[in-house]
Amino acid sequence: MNRQQKQCGALLLMGWSIMEENKAPRRSPLMEIERQTRAEGREWTRKRLQQRLQELADKDGEISPPQRPQAEADQAANPAPEDHGGRSPD
Repeated sequence: MNRQQKQCGALLLMGWSIMEENKAPRRSPLMEIERQTRAEGREWTRKRLQQRLQELADKDGEISPPQRPQAEADQAANPAPEDHGGRSPD
């Protein structure tokens, strides 16, 4: 078996087919269908995840960042003058 025959055999094993000796190899139709189906599946999964997360956010409103209780939020926005945010005064 010569080098070219070995290369053709390897291409066929990988799902490629050879139409004529002078033409470039092309993917088998089954491999192309599998590739397209996998891409469609990834896109469906991405959209479904996005939809479910949006439903959760609309329902609970607990998606990042979580809401602080109003008193805690007011204190964080307007700290007392003696409050140095956990740091010692300079």
